[in-house]
Amino acid sequence: MAALSGTPREVAAATKACGVFAEKVPAASRDEAMNHTATAFPVDAADRFPSAIAPDEPREVAMMKLRLLLGMKVA
Repeated sequence: MAALSGTPREVAAATKACGVFAEKVPAASRDEAMNHTATAFPVDAADRFPSAIAPDEPREVAMMKLRLLLGMKVA
C-alpha cells in the first residue's frame, strides 16, 4: 500500500489528478489530522486501475475485484 507524500503543491496536484479529497483538520489529541478519501484505488503491475474499492463495499465484492486485479479466476 502506498500513501501520497511530497510537498504541499505535489500532494495537491496528485489528489486533483486522482479525484480524491484530503485536508488537514485540527485534532484534540495531536497537532493536526487529515480528513481524506477512504476509497482504495488498487493498480496492477502495468499501472492499470480496474476498479475502486469503497470502505463500505461488501467483502465479497472487494475480494472479487482484487482477484480480478491479480488475474485469478472469479466464481
